[in-house]
Amino acid sequence: AVARGLGALHYDLENLLLFEKVTDFYALQDGGRCASDIAGFNAGPLCGCQVHFNLGDALFRQGKYEEALAAFAAVPTGDDDPGRTARVAYNVANTKVRLGEGAEASDPQQALGLYAEAVAAYRRALGAAPDDMDAKFNHEYVQKKTADLRKKLEEQRKQQEQNQQSQENEQQQDQQQQDQNQQQDQAQQNEGQQEQQPQDQQEQQEKQ
Repeated sequence: AVARGLGALHYDLENLLLFEKVTDFYALQDGGRCASDIAGFNAGPLCGCQVHFNLGDALFRQGKYEEALAAFAAVPTGDDDPGRTARVAYNVANTKVRLGEGAEASDPQQALGLYAEAVAAYRRALGAAPDDMDAKFNHEYVQKKTADLRKKLEEQRKQQEQNQQSQENEQQQDQQQQDQNQQQDQAQQNEGQQEQQPQDQQEQQEKQ
């Protein structure tokens, strides 16, 4: 299930329409320029929090989450504009969630760290905009996602411990069986030697 709001970031429509008129951005996007070029993009008189904000939104939609975070980080936030602070924190949180989802299979511990950062960002968003229902929903969603992943990792850890214990038990049983076989072989050799000794003594007596 996809969390409500994770696919749609908060943005300023008026500024986004203005931003879309900047042809240099499309040259960067269509030309497949590297992330450093996009992050360093200068829109001249249009530069400011709105441009960075909407650049982050555009990069998020392209799946370029690290670059999106860099763009959101360039947007100034503070008590003077709680609405902007809430929108930026919400978008940062959504981006962290996407990065966490991408890391779950290869590095679940990293994913947990990203989810924790997302939860903290949702809390910042709710602190600035307590009535943001999307932020509330996603905050609860990521908390549950975190709990589920922790539970999964704990189950995997216990299963690994059980498998290791079973392997150690098997190795111990194999060693005990080998020791037992060696003892039986030694006992048979001793019996053979004891039977051979009387025969040797009898042959010596007959010679005498």
